[in-house]
Amino acid sequence: MDLSIICNISFGMFGIIYDVIKTAGKPLKIQEIVKVSELTQNQVRSRLDRDNGKFFINVGKSIYALSEWGFSKLQTNDLIYNYIKESNEPKSIMEILRFVRMHKRINDSSIIAAISIDPRIVTIRPKTYSLIEWGAKPYHTRSGTKYDINCYDALISILSEVDTDLTISEICNLLNDKYGDDVTSSQTTIYANLKKLKESGRVKFIINHGKKYYKYRLIRS
Repeated sequence: MDLSIICNISFGMFGIIYDVIKTAGKPLKIQEIVKVSELTQNQVRSRLDRDNGKFFINVGKSIYALSEWGFSKLQTNDLIYNYIKESNEPKSIMEILRFVRMHKRINDSSIIAAISIDPRIVTIRPKTYSLIEWGAKPYHTRSGTKYDINCYDALISILSEVDTDLTISEICNLLNDKYGDDVTSSQTTIYANLKKLKESGRVKFIINHGKKYYKYRLIRS
């Protein structure tokens, strides 16, 4: 009898799900596991939830990897905090993105959001992050920089001038083209203001299928 069949019989749903992910050799969405295993979505989700990170690691939105592959069980903000602390030096946004991508399967916007909500992490210069416990001060406070244009208002203006959905990088470029140094260039601050706009019903976050980031759209009245 085929070894995988023996494994599936011996370990039930665990064995089936384990085989599917192991054979794929990469993290899989629950829907992908369901399709290959022919189990129901409730069966797969229930078994993964009961595992509690022992054999399967949730590395993104409904995406699971094998714990033996070394993915992190930590929340994204804790993962970033530990990375900076263990590096014993400030880290650039690109270094942080590269590191988190090794341990999670989430989009860049979610990584930036995780940085922005963690009170232990602070921007010390554009796109560079340090820790409050090291005595680091926020960039705008330390440098005395004051922006003439409010980021919230600038975002509404930028988004109202285009008919296409924009990535956060495209928004940053448009802000820089239109306002230069009169508005912040911090992606963390821009993302935080996009979240405020979303909560107020002014902006919609668009899932960019097949990519690791969102696009953003102004909700026009």
